Amino acid sequence: MSVAVLGSETLDELQAVVEEMFLDVENRDVEAPIWTENPYGPNELQTRIEMVPVKDIRHLSVMFPVPDTTVHYKSSVSLKL
Repeated sequence: MSVAVLGSETLDELQAVVEEMFLDVENRDVEAPIWTENPYGPNELQTRIEMVPVKDIRHLSVMFPVPDTTVHYKSSVSLKL
């Protein structure tokens, strides 16, 4: 976990506030899961979904499965997908 704090207080004051708020959070040493294969198979890919909105909200989220690029995190090498 990580936290970012921004404020006009001094660093010591901000640190005291954050420590007070998160002191009781237990460290369980849990590692983030790693998927070596694409979680979507042929049955899930290239699927067309049509839906009727329930509310008049103008928001759309689209997600595309891409290969994991964690190993290239600190490199400047461009990847061809």
